[in-house]
Amino acid sequence: MYPHMSQVTIVGEENTSVYAFGRKFQGNYFCKTCGVQLYTVPWGPPKEVFDSFSEARKEFVRPKLELRPIRISVLDDVEWDDLKIERSDEGTEGYTVEL
Repeated sequence: MYPHMSQVTIVGEENTSVYAFGRKFQGNYFCKTCGVQLYTVPWGPPKEVFDSFSEARKEFVRPKLELRPIRISVLDDVEWDDLKIERSDEGTEGYTVEL
């Protein structure tokens, strides 16, 4: 699920550890107890790399940095039969989930 960061509150972050793969543009947070990946924090490219992008590419990247991807399959107390998923336009940004 890809909600805006303003819609997400992380409780218990001290129980996670972060790892950055590859180019280290995002932090992947894992449970310290079981090791499952829980959520991601996009950091984006370094400022000097971002500044070298064309305006069009900057406009493409900016909204992605405001997302807080969450792996909902690992959440407790999610009633899967009660989830209502609707597609409102093209691509992954067009999906909405109601709990």
